[in-house]
Amino acid sequence: MTFDIVDKSASVTIILLYNMTIPRLPRNKPLYEQVCELIETRIIEGDLSVGEKLPTENEMAEMYQVSRTVIREAIKALTEKGRIETRVAKGTFVVAMLPKRCALPLKQLRAWMKVAVLAT
Repeated sequence: MTFDIVDKSASVTIILLYNMTIPRLPRNKPLYEQVCELIETRIIEGDLSVGEKLPTENEMAEMYQVSRTVIREAIKALTEKGRIETRVAKGTFVVAMLPKRCALPLKQLRAWMKVAVLAT
């Protein structure tokens, strides 16, 4: 895997990797949180689509210039957020973010409301 540092300033570093620009965040947070935000931004912006396999830990460690431990912590955080899932012997994949569901399905809620109106 090859990459070139395109621009390096006090607040932001941009790395060009396979025609992809990855901004580096200022170092005011733990590294795993920074990597987590970078990956999450790529998911939100559509650079990583639902069902797409993420690079390996080694590849991401090289890409973001951090240790594999940092990558594992970022993956753990993104898994807890519901952004990605890890499948044994398959890899780590982007998953669809489902909105939190209402306690009652809409059909049941309508039926309950109809009964409540008829009862009054």
